[in-house]
Amino acid sequence: NSYETTFHVRQVNWFFNPTPDYGFNYSASSVPSTSTYTANFTAAAASIFPNINTTTPLHFSGAFIYLAPAYTPASGNTVTPLLTDASGNVLSAIYTSSTGPEILSQTFDSNQYLKHNLVLAYGLLNWATKGVFLGDYHVYAAAQVDDFFINDAEWVPGTPCTNAGSHDRTASDDPSLPTFRLKAADMTALTAWQNSLQSDPMFTGFKLTMAFNGVGTVGNKDWTGLPVDGVANDDLVTSLPSYEQYYHWVTHTYDHPNTLNGLHKSDVGGDTDNPQVDSIDLELLTNLFVASGTTQGGMMLDVDPSDITAPAGVATLNFTDFDPAAMVSPGVTGLNDLVVPQYLYQDGIRYVVSDTSVIGQPNNGPNPSPNVGIINSYAPGIYEVPRYPNSIYYNAANWNDIQAEFHCIYGPDPGPAQPPYDSVTAPQILDYTTDTFVVNMLKGDMDPQMFHQPNLHAYDGVNSLMSDVYNQTFTKYKALYKLPVLSLTLRQLGDSMQARNAYNLAGATGTIVGVGSATPSVSVTVPAANPGAVISITGLASNGSELYGGTNISHIQINQGQTVTLPLQ
Repeated sequence: NSYETTFHVRQVNWFFNPTPDYGFNYSASSVPSTSTYTANFTAAAASIFPNINTTTPLHFSGAFIYLAPAYTPASGNTVTPLLTDASGNVLSAIYTSSTGPEILSQTFDSNQYLKHNLVLAYGLLNWATKGVFLGDYHVYAAAQVDDFFINDAEWVPGTPCTNAGSHDRTASDDPSLPTFRLKAADMTALTAWQNSLQSDPMFTGFKLTMAFNGVGTVGNKDWTGLPVDGVANDDLVTSLPSYEQYYHWVTHTYDHPNTLNGLHKSDVGGDTDNPQVDSIDLELLTNLFVASGTTQGGMMLDVDPSDITAPAGVATLNFTDFDPAAMVSPGVTGLNDLVVPQYLYQDGIRYVVSDTSVIGQPNNGPNPSPNVGIINSYAPGIYEVPRYPNSIYYNAANWNDIQAEFHCIYGPDPGPAQPPYDSVTAPQILDYTTDTFVVNMLKGDMDPQMFHQPNLHAYDGVNSLMSDVYNQTFTKYKALYKLPVLSLTLRQLGDSMQARNAYNLAGATGTIVGVGSATPSVSVTVPAANPGAVISITGLASNGSELYGGTNISHIQINQGQTVTLPLQ
């Protein structure tokens, strides 16, 4: 108490049993963690939690709650309730005594997975530190769309759950399934939706990343699913100038081989064709040629006559926003091959994705720590950005497709049934998926989400799986939060994750000097035993500092063994 009073240090009791010495009455009742509950923010909460939309009630699930009636403090002390229930119980309040520090206490349990905790966490930290702390917090939402230009299987309603011959579950790309590929009208609708979304100040930077396969642009009907060959018959390609500038573009290889494992460059033990037809160069350099011609090292290495003779064959598209160093590898393959990552690096690749659902596999899988990616062990110059799969299946073009496949995966055929998932409806799948997205956003999680080209289909002429998911996600988010959403490219994600890892390794410590004086300052040190890094300091305005959600964030290079002191303005 003496330390907190002397240095004006605030205290947060994240969960406690209410008592009068913290400005609460004793608990009169409780809510078990098996129940759900609702509390409302008070008017005073708006200034304490400026990042939260305090007009929306806070819902609790999975948390034990002590219920304490409102408390009247002794003269000279104040209690400021922040959360109250319909009966007048106080679940969160700030207590300030005439002789002690400010103490914010909460009567409900929390953990890192519960939504109510994620809603409050940044605000609690910000209040306790008076807005000044090492590190930074942002909200992210990035989506990447694979297989652009080529067709995918579509799991239509009525698809048998089991293969009649093998009696195994029908494969997601079973040859019996019809195929789906986008048309110009789908992109017209998608672009109109994205442009409308960007008109909201909270989502101005939201822009999809398209991972494309160039072979789908040559007019070969085997890749487009169209009735006849020829680029002129393919309005997805001929209408490209009307929409390509609205998206980020990265390579997904030229013709999407099932695996990159075992592919090679021009080694004597490999393909003897000239040029090689199963090489890394075909997959990378030909796709680079499709994106930007020879200006960035692209080469036309496709020797398939069905591709190169189809009018007009392999041509350069000249994307407005294309990153030759960023790649989504087919099926996240090749990254754990002995030599493929080195070949990717030689062809200019620096950023790839991994799959967060893969466990225990080198050079793949989830983040080793929050917002940190993976350095490829075979090619350390390649950085892997973990990416989330989700319930929007790659072979679904509408909600009926998703519901049908969901029931096959979790239903009694081929079994065993997994209730309640065996009977969920499309709206429930949407609700679950968007809840997951919102939780990741509230965590400040950078990891992008995975989609595929059928998910962009305007199934009713206007709406798509993609637009439905993000419309509901952002509606839920805006009901909870006010911070703008950042949508980073694959390169930006990789750079940000590397910066976060460097920050972690630096082990920086900070001190506020001159507390209570007219000229306080912030002093930050990187120990002599640790590498230097760019250190983020929230609440510090400096030359070139970032302004995010009304908060200044400085990013200061501090070298090994160095101390930097800056005025706290």
